Order: sequence, then structure tokens, then C-alpha cells
Amino acid sequence: MQFKLKGKIIHIADERVISEKFKVREFVIEVEDGKYPQEIVFQLINDNTAAINGYGIGDLVTSHFDIRGRSHGDRWFNNLNAWRIERVEAGSVVPDVPEQPRETLPF
Repeated sequence: MQFKLKGKIIHIADERVISEKFKVREFVIEVEDGKYPQEIVFQLINDNTAAINGYGIGDLVTSHFDIRGRSHGDRWFNNLNAWRIERVEAGSVVPDVPEQPRETLPF
């Protein structure tokens, strides 16, 4: 399933190399949700970690993402894997990054 969410970038992390076949980069957008804005963390994986380059704190974006889940022992984890980011300008969405093929996690 594919989802998208519009918000303001409030944090961009450095790329982390997990293994020689897997790297990840996180970013956080603040989403208006009535009285209490939500801070949502997304991850970019492998070749897509550069998709956030050219964006900065305060930029309004739409993040296109998939939800991924997995278990480890008796715990479950979810990730929001962004695969496309678009800049939002004056009420319209302008694509900045061409759609990248989505990758599955190695675990």
C-alpha cells in the first residue's frame, strides 16, 4: 500500500551505513493535526537516501511512503519508508525527485 503525507521538515539526519548492503537516512516532518501537531519520522533506504538532498528545515513537502512491519522475537516494529519527496509550493505539488523503485528491507 502507498500513502502520502504533507508537512514541514523539522529534522534531517545524516546517512547511517548499517552494512555494506544497507544504508538508511531519516527525516522528520511536522504534520498539522488540529490542536496538536504530529512529528512523523520517515526513513530513506539504500540508493534513495539522497532523495532528501536539496531540502532543508522548514520546507513544505509531500512524502510518499510505504508502511513496513517486522517482528524480532516477541516485539514488532513499523517503519515508514519514503520513496519519493515532493516540494509543496503555493498550494501545488511540484515533483523534485523522479519516482524511485521501492526496495524491500533485507530482514
